[in-house]
Amino acid sequence: MKPNQTALLLLARSNDRAELVSRLKGVLAGEGYTDVRDILSTWTDAQVVSTLFSSSFLVADVAEAAVWDLYAMAHALFVPTIRLARSAATSPQPDDLPWLLRGHPYGYQADLVRWTRLDDLTKAVADRAIAMRDARKLINDHKIGHNFFERRRFPERHRVFISHNIKGPDRATVDAIVEALKARSISCWEYVEENRSGELWEQKMKEELGEATHAVIILSEGYDSSTPCDDELSFLVKKNAILLPFFYGARRITNPKIDRLKIHIEALGAVPAEAGSQVASRVLHTLTQTVSA
Repeated sequence: MKPNQTALLLLARSNDRAELVSRLKGVLAGEGYTDVRDILSTWTDAQVVSTLFSSSFLVADVAEAAVWDLYAMAHALFVPTIRLARSAATSPQPDDLPWLLRGHPYGYQADLVRWTRLDDLTKAVADRAIAMRDARKLINDHKIGHNFFERRRFPERHRVFISHNIKGPDRATVDAIVEALKARSISCWEYVEENRSGELWEQKMKEELGEATHAVIILSEGYDSSTPCDDELSFLVKKNAILLPFFYGARRITNPKIDRLKIHIEALGAVPAEAGSQVASRVLHTLTQTVSA
């Protein structure tokens, strides 16, 4: 059974039950839950338990005593649940809920979708269904496991913007830097020259600059006179992004904006793979505040 696609409905009998089931199935399908099952009173206990084990979550009408025994099974199995209560009351009443939710120290009794109109109900269920989506991924090879544990090393969210004007055959160094950063699960962004046109590209660059927490600045000949590079650097300095500058090729003259910040500038190695490892090590050290092996 595919993860993130199965949900269960636990609803008591009512005059509008068929409409309620239809509306809930529709809204859950819209959020990616393509297999929505309605638990029926004709099911055996074995069917209920088996289905609970294989489902992402449950939508339960916990204000109806008729479903309390089945809800207790789900609660005991720690099945994530969206709890419904058809009522205009703004706070739970003493007999509203099954006994295992009354006065619970974790506040389960307050986590209710109270509703009287179907439109209000479906919106609330949709919002919770998105939040409850299971995003776990199976670690089934070394690369996935390595990337997972590398990400865990970073104490905070990061996004590294790579600013440069390197073109043609010299792009091998930039490609090696991007590859080395991604190999260490470092989130980064670098523009590709052929995509650098049109409003969509400009908008994307602005978005990435806005998201940047760190920036690798590659100072090569012509960087200072490049209007896009100067604009990028000005924006990054103004937003106080953490700058990690490097000299490329024969250049050893600093940039005035960087010089004012008194930041150390390293010279990149001539071999692309070595330059990539050099940049990745410095970025990793900055992100983790530990010496990278």
